[in-house]
Amino acid sequence: MEPQRPFLISTPESGVDSIALTYALLDPVMTVARPVAAFTTAAVAGIAENMLGPEKEEKAVQADLQLPLWDNCCDGVDCLPEVHKGHHSFFRKTQGGI
Repeated sequence: MEPQRPFLISTPESGVDSIALTYALLDPVMTVARPVAAFTTAAVAGIAENMLGPEKEEKAVQADLQLPLWDNCCDGVDCLPEVHKGHHSFFRKTQGGI
């Protein structure tokens, strides 16, 4: 989730409602300066996060292929995914999701 931090910084300042309020309360120069400042602040924060942030470890993500609601199907690891997806019908998957 770290790559989204610059967006968390710039979003409140660059929204349409924020720009409209700035135009109504201040002058047009500040209306232009505020989104530019928001973009600059977010870019600097993103670069600082990438350069100064801690190193991230890459972890392999494994999908959970089980649907242990009504049957004791294979876990999807011991059998091939092509075989495993045939174990559950569309109705069974929908029923499990609900």
